[in-house]
Amino acid sequence: MNMGHDEDYSPNDSYKSPRGIRTAILLGATPAIQWKIQGSVGGETLFDPVRGPMNIGGLYGERHGWFLAGYPDRNWRKVSLPDSWSTAGLPPGIGWYRTEFSLQLPTGTDVPIGVQINDDPSRHYRALIFLNGWMLGIYINDLGPQHIFSLPNGILNPNGSNTLAIAVWGEDASAGLGSVSLYQYGAYAGGIPVVPVSSPGWNGTWGAPGLSNDLAINLSSNLPVSIGGQTAKIAGTVTNAGSSAVQSVKVALNVPSGWTVTPSSPIEFPAIPPGTSVSVNWSVQIPSGLTPGQYQLAAITSYMESGTSNSTAGTVALQVPYPNLAAAFDNAGVTTNANTNPSSGFLGFDGIGTTYSAEGLTAAGLSPGATVQVGGVTLTWPDVQPAQPDNVLADGQAFLISGQSSQLGFLLASNNASLAGTGTVYYTDGSSASFELVAGNFWYQSGQNGNPVETQVAAVNYANYPTGSSGHTVYVFGVTVPIDSSKTLQAVVLPKVRGSVAGYQAAMHIFAVGH
Repeated sequence: MNMGHDEDYSPNDSYKSPRGIRTAILLGATPAIQWKIQGSVGGETLFDPVRGPMNIGGLYGERHGWFLAGYPDRNWRKVSLPDSWSTAGLPPGIGWYRTEFSLQLPTGTDVPIGVQINDDPSRHYRALIFLNGWMLGIYINDLGPQHIFSLPNGILNPNGSNTLAIAVWGEDASAGLGSVSLYQYGAYAGGIPVVPVSSPGWNGTWGAPGLSNDLAINLSSNLPVSIGGQTAKIAGTVTNAGSSAVQSVKVALNVPSGWTVTPSSPIEFPAIPPGTSVSVNWSVQIPSGLTPGQYQLAAITSYMESGTSNSTAGTVALQVPYPNLAAAFDNAGVTTNANTNPSSGFLGFDGIGTTYSAEGLTAAGLSPGATVQVGGVTLTWPDVQPAQPDNVLADGQAFLISGQSSQLGFLLASNNASLAGTGTVYYTDGSSASFELVAGNFWYQSGQNGNPVETQVAAVNYANYPTGSSGHTVYVFGVTVPIDSSKTLQAVVLPKVRGSVAGYQAAMHIFAVGH
């Protein structure tokens, strides 16, 4: 989903974000990938010539008319909002919601109406909003800031029936849909008469109503973080959230090459009645010597419903951690004043070659290997030569850490914007806890220009541009987050923010972690 371009800080076209998929891999399986270009539904003869080809994208529900008034949704499961998919045993993915409402607004009065979505911003999902078949907005729950979307009179029927459809793209187990309500902006005497906009409903041109994928599988692991050479216990729940039974259910677990799964043959169920769940379990032997990173295991489920074959999948991620934070360094954020542009195409800290000055940091107390105190936690600045990787772009990396403490400390900063994300700390007893991490923009001091109030570990009155000194002060920040002092640390997973600064993208940089 392309959400537009970044700001044009440097007028060199690097701010432009490509549309579409640039690359993709399948995690949990290794089949060959073949690409096809899919055009608008109906090709040159559009199914919906009134709204045109730009009204919808490529979601299954969009291509089958689920967003249109009159779509036969009588077999869909009824829910109340707010709705949590994990409570219903549903995994991340795409979910659709439909409702109808009628209005009888007073004549001779202009009453502008909008739709409002409210939810906990820790839930990660996006939503496409359709009114009477017209796509009117994209809501991003964990980003915002827009929560109210105008429903223009004409597309909105002020004196009759309306159909609201919302497609939700759930990014993780927190997904679902929050509370949805109509919002009245005001009421004004008079107004200009508005002619109703043509809004064709669903018809047979869109084909027979397709099966919504009512069978879902959720997976979990007793070893979300593994150093290899261990046996993971994978537990799954297959839930039939539909209104009819499914038959001939087969569930097989796909694992990366070199891993061993028991049982290796599919687990079979003759039928799963509507509204019920069944359990599946596997043992997976994880080999030693794995490259650090995230490995996906996928449970592929095939079944029959109403005489039609269908399939779905659920995944669980296992993290193989780096031995320490420094082993994960992937960005060079410091250069010397004598060599501010050490190589062709050097991205630096912010994607356009800007870096901290090694001499400036040393003068501010951050020489290679220097220690600083942040909230009672001693943290060590990377003992790395200039123009070499000295920080991690937080993107869900896991690394090992040991000991006990009541706090976890970070030396960090972000480029181009203040950034926040949710990380996870794992303990040796198998438990885990999440924490919120915020990194201020290195270009501004603590508490200014959108930055949170954080400890300023260093302030350097210039940064290095590829062409020389910037003359602008830059900062390094320190923060601490609470952890359970009664437990022994095993690993930390950084927030999943962004793994690249290419194209002048904002990223969260982690220089050091300690406790």
